[in-house]
Amino acid sequence: MLDYLVIETNELAALTVNSINEHDPGATITCVPADKSFIGTALQHSTRTTMVLKSGVVWRGSSSDVPEVVNNYALCASEYAVFADNDDLNHIYDLKGSPLALGIKDLSIFIVNPELWDNIPETDSGALIGKRTLTMPRYMNHSEDELVADGLPAHQCLYYGVLGVNSLALNYVDCLRNRSASVTETIGYLFDHLTTYVNGLDNNDIYFIKKVADKTRTRVSKVRDGLAKINGV
Repeated sequence: MLDYLVIETNELAALTVNSINEHDPGATITCVPADKSFIGTALQHSTRTTMVLKSGVVWRGSSSDVPEVVNNYALCASEYAVFADNDDLNHIYDLKGSPLALGIKDLSIFIVNPELWDNIPETDSGALIGKRTLTMPRYMNHSEDELVADGLPAHQCLYYGVLGVNSLALNYVDCLRNRSASVTETIGYLFDHLTTYVNGLDNNDIYFIKKVADKTRTRVSKVRDGLAKINGV
């Protein structure tokens, strides 16, 4: 069984814990405060392969959804740039001069195997040099992205939302923490799938999630879910 470690950087930990308890009941969940290094924090609090999530990330999977191959790698994480592998959109990061064009790993959700680490890094910068890493597929981390926030065309946002319907993780922490979402973000992100997990959150956070979820339902959910069904997503 996979262990879970929730690194608390905000007041949204209940969202993460509730989702894990629903989809992987009986799993071991540990919540710890963030240190300077997310990877270092994870290694300090894990003894076997562990799913590490920043507080506020919703996890809708279980141990059976994580392939055993991850045990062969020191760390598994997706790229921070959501559209890095999209030939039609990846050039926009370069045009914007975005640091995401450099292939930065997204450490808001990752899988770590402490048995393949000799030392605990003090910072995340350079921590993966010389380490065998695996790229986490996007269906395991449907996350927010600066291109969506900046106003990516609506049809591209809709398509991205379709891909999120059955994604294992819904990762919109910055929107939730800032209590802000643009029109394109309400189209591309599945805010309407978060309301199940809000118990224990601050009332202001619950209010925002329900409000933005209503916007997503009104604007796109029927079309999005219909397209997902048609395309077998």
